[in-house]
Amino acid sequence: MINKIRILHVITRADFVGGAQFHLLQLCAETIKQGHEVHVASSVGTRYPESLKNVGCVYHPVATLKNTLDPVKNLKSLLALKRLIQRIKPDLICGHSSVAGVLSKVVAAHMGVPCIFTAHGWSFTEGNPGLKRVLASNLERLLSGLNNRIICVSDHDRKIAMKAGISPRRLVMVHNGVPPPTLPRRSPKAPGRKFVVAMVARFAAPKRQDTLIRALPFLPDVEVRFAGNGPLENSVIELARALKVTEQVEFLGWRDDVENVLRGVDAFCLMSDYEGFPLAILEAMRIGLPCVVSGVGGCGEAVVDGENGFLVPRGDVAVLADRLKRLNADRPMALAMGREGLRSYRAHFTLRRMVDETMRVYRDTISGAGEN
Repeated sequence: MINKIRILHVITRADFVGGAQFHLLQLCAETIKQGHEVHVASSVGTRYPESLKNVGCVYHPVATLKNTLDPVKNLKSLLALKRLIQRIKPDLICGHSSVAGVLSKVVAAHMGVPCIFTAHGWSFTEGNPGLKRVLASNLERLLSGLNNRIICVSDHDRKIAMKAGISPRRLVMVHNGVPPPTLPRRSPKAPGRKFVVAMVARFAAPKRQDTLIRALPFLPDVEVRFAGNGPLENSVIELARALKVTEQVEFLGWRDDVENVLRGVDAFCLMSDYEGFPLAILEAMRIGLPCVVSGVGGCGEAVVDGENGFLVPRGDVAVLADRLKRLNADRPMALAMGREGLRSYRAHFTLRRMVDETMRVYRDTISGAGEN
């Protein structure tokens, strides 16, 4: 039985830009509570590194660790990671995101340290550009043998990894999880007021806030609140003006109180070209919101069409408008779907369940159980 584990996580972005960063922060916090020693190597940042330190992580800035194919920067990152491994002597190295995954598995193999890669959505999933998919799938297949295990956050990702030629013996599926809500259960809103929908996502690929904007001309009694920022925000604002729906839309900017944002709405929406297994859906389910989301990636493993929300074909404005119209017209149905989402969250998508399953993979990998 392995007791205290010294873990080194490697991730490129050191800011709050997506699910991988939130996933890692929550995972680190919980494993530290269990008594493990946790280190995180990432690029230089401010708020995210401070959050890591606040939960007890040892943060190691690596200036060249970027989401880039620049060979010079990646070589410098490899050398920096090698020096770090020599100094802290981790029991396990865990890579998160594509570039960090490649670098961590290469340096781990060189140093003889067990390595796990967590794929927070593959770069070769449908919805990505064709050339990128081909290059990414070939690279992952060639280097997959350097991983002791690959954690997929959805069964969809596990299946497409096998289709890409990655050995199923290395793959294990662990659904994402989120902590319980911090506030009392959400109360139903008074009847007669407008139906409010929230989309919480960065204004960048693969998110498609513009799809929701294009549905609003067909939904005069629906209002939308966007939480998030990013490079495409101005273009979405301009689209709302062009379609004359600005009075139906509120842009909230970056918010670190997502739970408060979601408690003020009637439904959650996430339109994406591709996904792994979005945390935002689980955050909406845990407070009892019906979810209307793109039927891509692992979204259908959380949202069961017609039970706790609706799945919409990628980019289908007409179907999106129809599903939101149905929720608005049948408030009891919307509430029932929200209750079913909450039940599903409690049964399958808690943070405790995710951490327990992840730590089981970590321990098995270190002990050599089931080695390929």
